[in-house]
Amino acid sequence: MHGSLKLKFFALIFASILVLSPITFAQKPAEPADQVAVSAAQPPKSMNKVAADKVVPKKPKLTPDQVMGNQILESAESQARGLEAPMRSYSLLQIAAAFAASDPAKARGLLQDAFSASVAIPDDSFTRNFLQQDIFRMLLPISQSDVEERLTQAESRARRQASDSIIARYAEKKQFDKAIDLVQQVTSLDEFPYPAAGRLLESLSPEMNAEKQTLFASAIASYRAHDHTTGATVGNDTFTDLVMRFGDKVPPKLALQAIDEILSQARKSDDKSAVTVGGSGGSATFNSNYDYQLFALLPLLRRLDESGANRLVEENAALKSAMERFPDGMDSVNPVPAGAADKDGHPPRRGGVSFNTSNSSSRANTNEVLRQEMQRRADLILKEAETDPTQAIAQASALTLTIASWIPSPRATTLEAIARMNMKKQPAAARQALAEMRKAIKDLAPRFQMSFISAGADIYLQMGDTDKAEDVVSEGLSVAALLLESDLNGDNPNKALKAWWPSADAYRRMIEIETRISHPATAKLLESIKDPDLNTVESIMFARSLLGVPLKIFMVVEKNKDGSHVSSGNR
Repeated sequence: MHGSLKLKFFALIFASILVLSPITFAQKPAEPADQVAVSAAQPPKSMNKVAADKVVPKKPKLTPDQVMGNQILESAESQARGLEAPMRSYSLLQIAAAFAASDPAKARGLLQDAFSASVAIPDDSFTRNFLQQDIFRMLLPISQSDVEERLTQAESRARRQASDSIIARYAEKKQFDKAIDLVQQVTSLDEFPYPAAGRLLESLSPEMNAEKQTLFASAIASYRAHDHTTGATVGNDTFTDLVMRFGDKVPPKLALQAIDEILSQARKSDDKSAVTVGGSGGSATFNSNYDYQLFALLPLLRRLDESGANRLVEENAALKSAMERFPDGMDSVNPVPAGAADKDGHPPRRGGVSFNTSNSSSRANTNEVLRQEMQRRADLILKEAETDPTQAIAQASALTLTIASWIPSPRATTLEAIARMNMKKQPAAARQALAEMRKAIKDLAPRFQMSFISAGADIYLQMGDTDKAEDVVSEGLSVAALLLESDLNGDNPNKALKAWWPSADAYRRMIEIETRISHPATAKLLESIKDPDLNTVESIMFARSLLGVPLKIFMVVEKNKDGSHVSSGNR
């Protein structure tokens, strides 16, 4: 359907809703969350007694918001199926989210179609991958078999993420043969799933030593077959972590092979990133990935080959110093409590450890130091805001506005926090903080303003100040228009999925706020979005808000001649 016809079609839908639900528009339409958060027209069940020994469910009675939400979703689904593969996949995924709780069968069909559309996306593995991750995440609780059937068609990262979850499910149910088979299937397509296999090894009984050794040998072979020389591999979900935890549970020869392969690849790396690890026992910084890997593996290596371990330490003066401070390696950085091993003697997954990699000569390191200082000052200001919000607002207004694009504005973030802290007990102070925040963000780039604009409108609504919230929505729509102009720039257009454009995120935020204020105004807002693809997506967001299931995980992507910028978060 052509763009102009699509918009007219949606206008007719909204007009019919006005006729069908006049009461909705005659008064404030926003309903309490506990009345609408039942997902896609599934009101609470009630029973009607028709005989002494028999009851039947009453015919569900929908709220006006649910009626409207379902009508919009029905028309939006029709429009979505006519879109190109990327937007079709995204739109069907978002519609499925509205039905996941109330009508799993319908959601399942929508997700199957969303996945098929994602596979058809040409020359864009990034978009395919992220869409498939979300599709699998939603589909898995509904139909695990559907996910398993589609693993081989999926992008590598989406496949690994879904496989990790499925392997964990099998392990929890003691279906070890199926879990091991899936590990081997994933390994044949990608690299060995180290985190999922770690959880599986924890679950295997002591009698299953042969299976443990087979899994460990497969991990070594997979690590050897993949290149790990281009950067530091740190964290709790790495092969190094697997070896640290289970190296004592396999034959020494096998464990030594694993250590040798990790150190061999790390030694070949030309990456100059420094690695810092920290825990309750202190922190240590290493000048290379090799130094960190040796530090992490040295306690195990000493138990298996003490002379070889001592030789490696003597060759590395910096590491020798670190081992003097932390003789048990990572167990000294973050000591494991006595008795923390499970019934089979497996050590627990290492929690409470921070890992950071950086080029010590880069601007990023300087920005991180500044970020930490701003966080320290913000924490002190927020503590003072509990007793003296006026003074705290003055101090927050003096904080740095920006540090780097990947770091939220310290000033605006702190002012927002002060407003939230005081919106109930000291609303005057909250309004003052919001006024300062709104003034400050005008100096931010448009794409960094929207989260603060929507937060401000939300706080005003929670304080019952609808007029101020409307003012903020108007400001937000002006910013959204600027963002859309930038996304559509003929000389340097945004080539990312339209649903992830900064302008799409901006309109979504304003639609979610406006839905709580006025449905007619929201419908008018939608009519102002002339791009057919964006209009369809934002109509879905309107419907989800009406049904009490607004978008929880958002993603914003810019992809143009200047490079790529990706941000995401949870609400």
